[in-house]
Amino acid sequence: MKTYTLDGERIDIEDFITTNTHPDVAPLHPDEIAAIRALKPGEAWTTGGGAAAEFVLACEHDLKSLADEAQDEFWAKVVELLPECKTGDFPPECDIPFSQACRKAVEEWHMWNKPE
Repeated sequence: MKTYTLDGERIDIEDFITTNTHPDVAPLHPDEIAAIRALKPGEAWTTGGGAAAEFVLACEHDLKSLADEAQDEFWAKVVELLPECKTGDFPPECDIPFSQACRKAVEEWHMWNKPE
């Protein structure tokens, strides 16, 4: 999962590409759109320059969504390994702490393992 920021402010990338409502950015060329969509987490795309102002579009991991997706995979594996269980009940008082712990674990793992 990826998130995008424009000059440090989080944006909806599809909205940015299709409507390009940012007042300080000219309409995008198809080559620019392809470059934006190809960004990998940790990469940035800069437009402008020279006498014009520069605007930096950055791509980052969305760690919260990544942790949520990993939880879905975790539960799918639990269901696979425990076929005798016929429902997927999980008490709400356990779900929130579990989700928070998973998100914290992903954040910590990312912090300790990302390239510098």
